[in-house]
Amino acid sequence: MLVIGLERNVRMPQNPYMKPLPAEQPTHTSGWGILLWLARHQKAALFTTFIVRVVWLSTIALLPVVFGVAIDTVIVDGEGLLWWVLGLIGLTLLVAILTVAREVAGNHCGMIASIRATRLVNAHVAHVGGAINRDGRDGEIVSAANSDAEQLQFSFGGDVQSFGSALITPVVAVLLLSYDVLVGTVVIIAVVVHIIVLSRLSKPLENRISGYRKRLGYVADDTVDIVTGIRPLRAIGGEDRIRERFGRRSRDLRNEGYRIAVPDALLEMLTVAMPAFLGIGVLALAISKAVTGDISEGDVVAIFGLSSFLIMPMENIAALFRNIPQALASAKHLGAFLETTPEYTLSGVNSPFRPGQWSDADTGLSLTPGALTVIVASNPRRMDEAANRLTGQSDGDARIDDVPITDIAARELRENVVQLRSDHILFTDTLRANLDPHGRHDDEVLNSALAAATAHDAVDSLGGLDGILRKNGSNVSGGQRARLRLARSLVHNPEFLLAVEPTSALDAYTEQAVVEAVTRYRERATTVVVSTSPMWLDAADRVVFLSDSGAAVAGSVDELASAYPEFADAIARVGV
Repeated sequence: MLVIGLERNVRMPQNPYMKPLPAEQPTHTSGWGILLWLARHQKAALFTTFIVRVVWLSTIALLPVVFGVAIDTVIVDGEGLLWWVLGLIGLTLLVAILTVAREVAGNHCGMIASIRATRLVNAHVAHVGGAINRDGRDGEIVSAANSDAEQLQFSFGGDVQSFGSALITPVVAVLLLSYDVLVGTVVIIAVVVHIIVLSRLSKPLENRISGYRKRLGYVADDTVDIVTGIRPLRAIGGEDRIRERFGRRSRDLRNEGYRIAVPDALLEMLTVAMPAFLGIGVLALAISKAVTGDISEGDVVAIFGLSSFLIMPMENIAALFRNIPQALASAKHLGAFLETTPEYTLSGVNSPFRPGQWSDADTGLSLTPGALTVIVASNPRRMDEAANRLTGQSDGDARIDDVPITDIAARELRENVVQLRSDHILFTDTLRANLDPHGRHDDEVLNSALAAATAHDAVDSLGGLDGILRKNGSNVSGGQRARLRLARSLVHNPEFLLAVEPTSALDAYTEQAVVEAVTRYRERATTVVVSTSPMWLDAADRVVFLSDSGAAVAGSVDELASAYPEFADAIARVGV
């Protein structure tokens, strides 16, 4: 389809290897709202990841305890060494197996969050349609679908496991209390201080990361502008200006990154230093207790092993305080993007589509069914607004007979109504996939549409229907791109086709051939062309003039030129 702006109730082709998005969309687009929505729809994966992490950590924590008991037992009894060694080997193998399970569960959980976030962005782009282009947010789409989704993948894959660490840490502290009250108390106090300090540092980090994400979107926007428009910019002398803006925003992004570095570095330092100092202190206390005979040699080994083990969950807790602000910043950015509203809303009445007399109350346009109507507009913006209303892409009082277009079922509207514009893109894919994305038509239909658009030279240059078009058809000429867009709309052959300047990029000879071929191809179908081209005006069944204000009027070219100087000026510019 050429029309961008699909409603969510339109059934899209479903990938058999992917589950559909939940019918319930996020109702709260705050950072926490997005995170909770993602979590709610993958509860099983989150629970599995959490449990595997807890079991894995518990098994590791059990190792030094078993070591300590083994040492005391072998020293006292003088036997059983072989069985203890075999037991420890078995426990170590269990840790290895659980390590694999932890990685698999974490990656699975993270990938679910990332893919769901990316698909949410894609679904929202389809839902709001032209509003994305209206706001110039191409770079923001790239950022939301890549950087933000990647951060959410990391957070859901890793931070969920860190919650397991937060659970196991107090358990180990209580276990240390059972060996010695003083040692256990020191560990508990150290863990509490560790968490308080980290929480204090996480808030400024969250604020700075939010600013960084916002500036990253600006730079991504500039990158898209440069990639897609460098040639026109050079032609009009705007290259220096865009270079200066890109440089300024890049410097702002770099400086924002420097601001993140300070609290992030402090968190990283505390991640390493505090657990290490805790281990040293606990070991010193344990040795002093062993010297006085308060605890056994096996208890020293167990205490040292448990305190060393605590380094890992405390690092995970530190990472949690570092990563949650980043996840919140990404979720906020994603939520802000999801707040973009469409330019129109279908009423949900879901009336069937039936051909009839098309009309637009705002401009007084009345379009005869089954005819070729050419509209000359002195105000392109007013014409664009009318075109969007007539094709159901903006709100307004446009009707087919007495049925408001916004009352027609979305799927039927999209099947029967197409608006063709010169800025509609061609995708990086085969020519066949560009012309017929759903694979509904055979080669005969495709070749017939290409012939009507006189686009066979473009097919030959690509090496056939299976030749690859680069991004937006960059490997074909501007005129070939225009004819391929036209061919795509003709393949679909809708009941109502509204084309805005479809042949403006063509030379006169080619344009004449296209007009004649399209007129034959669309015979008895409702076709509206917005153009001042003499070829289209000569071929028209009806000519309509839409002025800056007032109702649209129909008549012959001579009648309209005599009555309306604006019409005469518009067609004079192209030599009618």
